[in-house]
Amino acid sequence: MKVRKLAVALALAGGLGSGVAQALGLGEIELQSYLNEPLEADIGLTRSGGVSPSDVFVNLASEGAYRQVGIDRSYFLNKLKFDVTTAADGNLVVNVSTTEPVREPYLNFLLEVTWPSGRLMREYAVLIDPPVYAEDSGLTQQVQAPVVAPTPAPAPRQTVSAAPRVEAAPASSSGTGSPATFGPTGPADTLWAIASAVNPNNSVSNQQVMLAIQDLNPEAFIGGNINRLKRGQVLRIPTLEQVQQRSRAQATQEVSLQNEALAAPVARTVDAREETPEVA
Repeated sequence: MKVRKLAVALALAGGLGSGVAQALGLGEIELQSYLNEPLEADIGLTRSGGVSPSDVFVNLASEGAYRQVGIDRSYFLNKLKFDVTTAADGNLVVNVSTTEPVREPYLNFLLEVTWPSGRLMREYAVLIDPPVYAEDSGLTQQVQAPVVAPTPAPAPRQTVSAAPRVEAAPASSSGTGSPATFGPTGPADTLWAIASAVNPNNSVSNQQVMLAIQDLNPEAFIGGNINRLKRGQVLRIPTLEQVQQRSRAQATQEVSLQNEALAAPVARTVDAREETPEVA
């Protein structure tokens, strides 16, 4: 499987303490799995040659660190497993994996690495492609699956989505039925999942359906972005003819532009003195 290098949002802090003999660094994340598969990814630890894997501890950052940075720690992140191994070049690598498939195309997590002489934290925003996403797009450029803005962590019992709430009004006496609807939307609903549930047939892509839904329901999206679906909305579902107003390639390109518009504000710099409380 081809390894895809993904953009890293930001580095929050370097090794703590001025007398650090070995200041490790967190590199980019390389994703080796697709949407609806168990997560498999690697993060390189730079300047780690000669360091024993047993001396390096990798975990999700604390709830307090998440609050301080201003991002949500979703329940699914608790399923992430971190293993430190030594690569062929002698540097350490953090393997990030899950046993359960990843159902949402966006993961945002704050990683903390500690070793005897320091501590490092970094935020990663990961966009996960469906297996056939790039192949069906008709574009030569790399594209990304829809970004989903982080939402408050649901309780464990809420992780299984209910059946799609799609309703079609009965036909009138003239024989013309009202458009189908979906909703009201809840905190676990994403436009990608809704489009998958209401996609009329395999002749159109999820990206085409998503944008057609947005066309019919512009008031349901914050800032006109497909990734910022409001809660409590009853969405009008487009017909096949409305979905086909864009080609697959046009829809893929427009979705990619909206993803980039949402991801751009994530890049930011944080003073290392402000990111976490000092360790006693």
